[in-house]
Amino acid sequence: MATQVILLVHGMGTHPMGEITATFKKAVNERAKCFGLDFDVAQAGCILEEYNYSNFFDQIRKQFADNAAARQAGFGHLAGGGFAAELIQELTSLESKFGKDEFLYTHWLDVVLYGTSYFGPRIHAQLAQKYHELVTEHGHNNLHVVCHSLGTAVVHDTLAKLYRHGANIFDGIPDYLPGNFNSKTLWTFANVSRLLNLLNRLEDPNTSTVAPGGNGCTNFFFNVRHKLDPFTWFKQYKREMDDLTHIENEVVRNINTHDFFEYVTAPFVARNMLATIFGKGVPQDKYDACVTQFGQGTITEGVNELKVALEAIRDDAGLDDLQKAFKAYKALAAAVKRTGAEIKI
Repeated sequence: MATQVILLVHGMGTHPMGEITATFKKAVNERAKCFGLDFDVAQAGCILEEYNYSNFFDQIRKQFADNAAARQAGFGHLAGGGFAAELIQELTSLESKFGKDEFLYTHWLDVVLYGTSYFGPRIHAQLAQKYHELVTEHGHNNLHVVCHSLGTAVVHDTLAKLYRHGANIFDGIPDYLPGNFNSKTLWTFANVSRLLNLLNRLEDPNTSTVAPGGNGCTNFFFNVRHKLDPFTWFKQYKREMDDLTHIENEVVRNINTHDFFEYVTAPFVARNMLATIFGKGVPQDKYDACVTQFGQGTITEGVNELKVALEAIRDDAGLDDLQKAFKAYKALAAAVKRTGAEIKI
């Protein structure tokens, strides 16, 4: 088996370099052990790469937190751009409460910065360059892309630009014709690409080239959501295609239902990853036993309250999708804080 390359792209918030890689290794190894496999990602002969845009956003957020004028100018363009006045006021007032609401500030502001400003195209260009380098060095059919949360929008928007109908290898433009140089697999966890499309109005994820097959960018596409992850409730990604697999998890082991580790350790996700990326099969009896063990970790504290809050937001006819997403995000943050769980996403 050729050397497999895994490109990881993190979600919103602050993520030190190497963090998502470490989380991915830990999650896959833990689940492989549950399946009874003698397996360690570090010994699997694969190459793990990551694209990290966290430091860039950290710098911008700090400028906004320290400089009221920069904040006002930075958020001024949002009026009339799909943001209700309530959301703009919330963002412009966050700096005075930065210590208390750092979770809200760092995570939601990343969405705004990426989706409504010129920072997005810079990120696309950097990721496209890294992707092209990996394809050139290791071969497209050995490349697996794994992304989470805001990273799903970053990956979608980048690949939609990179894989372009009408691309010509002789025109000097660094792009690919769909169906050519496709990656082996694409994994999107907590896919928010359609939600971010409301802000940046780039390619529609429902019709873009970010899809499997001859008109797409990958051979196999796995889209994973948790039924109580509020980020997946609005503008949910539901595109139906051959070789596009939608996986839903409803077991709650961590009230932070958006958590990347919990996403990867779901047995039905990990089994597919072990098979498609690492070539490791899981015996059915071992899989069934692991599913049972996984379910035994179910928690109840705060779960019903979160569900009720999300349903109320979803059914509020007076809110648009962006407002609903913002309020749902706050509901998740509040639920996590109430239980004293880890609030980092």
